[in-house]
Amino acid sequence: MAEKEGQNSEKKARKKYLGVLLGLAVIAISSAIVYAYLKDDKHTLNEVTIGNNTIEIQEEFVPPVKQLKNTIFKKKVQVKNTGNVSCYVRVYADFSDGEIRKISYISNYSGTDPVLDEAQFSDETYVDSLADRITPDNPYHFYKADRDTTGSDNYVNHLPEGWVFIPDDATGGDTALSGYYYYTKKVAPGEVTPSLFRYFLTTYPDTDHIQQFDVLIYAESVQVTDSNGYDFTDDTAPDGDAAWKKAWKAFLQ
Repeated sequence: MAEKEGQNSEKKARKKYLGVLLGLAVIAISSAIVYAYLKDDKHTLNEVTIGNNTIEIQEEFVPPVKQLKNTIFKKKVQVKNTGNVSCYVRVYADFSDGEIRKISYISNYSGTDPVLDEAQFSDETYVDSLADRITPDNPYHFYKADRDTTGSDNYVNHLPEGWVFIPDDATGGDTALSGYYYYTKKVAPGEVTPSLFRYFLTTYPDTDHIQQFDVLIYAESVQVTDSNGYDFTDDTAPDGDAAWKKAWKAFLQ
């Protein structure tokens, strides 16, 4: 019986990758590749098919030369499906220090009018001007890194198309999904998600408060099919779950 339970547990194994930005230095730590197994029990012989459900975090990280009173750096994060089956993706992203989160902003800006000049990210005057423009006009779409969805100026309420955030304090049927960013579309083999974010800007009260911190990025994937091998579909009822939610709930149960 224990062996059977172990096999079932293995069949539900999920792919995990961990990217860590430590002290604004380039450090990447990834977990070992884990294969996710999908049981197809449509047949009386209990035929089992194996799907290679693997992902990797694709990141463009350009650390600042040094931290300034206002510090900006590029950290563009996407997730690629490196397996051979379609999957849904979710990402956990947060700061190691809650106090740093309170004074930080996130942007996914990719526009050209105006241009966000990465070549000037080490220019204190230029970065100060970026911070000063968050209020009132905010041309580069920097929003507070606060994870509270009740704030209209928080980044979790201004996500790129296809991404949603389930709040940390979610209740009811979404409790098990809380704290993650979800990409709501299927990611086909070889496909890469749109970027979740591109830039981080931290605005210290003064230079005496500058400190080391981590930005943690962690991604998971789950197959788009149920235990019978059929794709999850959106509910037609107004209050029903979308396919991506069904997939994650089925996996987490």
